[in-house]
Amino acid sequence: METETTRRDLAAIRALMEESRAHVSGTGRYWILWGVVSIFGFVVTWLGARGAVRLPLDLSWIWGGLLALGWAGSAWMGWRGERAAAVVNEVTRIVYAIWVGLGVVLTVGALAGMITPLISVEALPGLLAVTVGAGYLPTGSIRGLGWLRWLAGVWWAGGAWMLLRPGLHTLLVLGAMVVALQIVPGIVLERSGAPGRSSPARGTP
Repeated sequence: METETTRRDLAAIRALMEESRAHVSGTGRYWILWGVVSIFGFVVTWLGARGAVRLPLDLSWIWGGLLALGWAGSAWMGWRGERAAAVVNEVTRIVYAIWVGLGVVLTVGALAGMITPLISVEALPGLLAVTVGAGYLPTGSIRGLGWLRWLAGVWWAGGAWMLLRPGLHTLLVLGAMVVALQIVPGIVLERSGAPGRSSPARGTP
């Protein structure tokens, strides 16, 4: 009797994980959205800092608008996904909660670095990279993708390098990392999802 109960519990856990892996594919669309928003901000910031373009607004306003756009887009995709999604289990909710929490940390940290002296602007790219990497480990574990877990280490290594070698060039490095480690994996995750699958979460990737 106990063996049969254990077998059923293990089967339920396996089914839960498989269902979660299918739903977590939906994080890809958020990664793509925030990747595009971030790349635009990095390019504008880099050009403005080099004097290549004259910015009509202060960078804090530009980034504030971009972040608002990112959150609005995430909320819209989450709302659409919630309407179309099947039953969502707790594991999936945890993964999305992790990304929403990281998104809040990234947003507050970025704005604090630009409008207050509390966080060095030169340290921001490295800190942002280290923070983003923290979301890849649980996502890769739930999705069952070892390469996604390894990307967390790449984010951390890149962030550490930028903290040790601060400067304007880190914007370009971070931009390249976003393309290679966020946008491209986001596309891969989207393509690997089941047809008709929608993300159930609100918030950042």
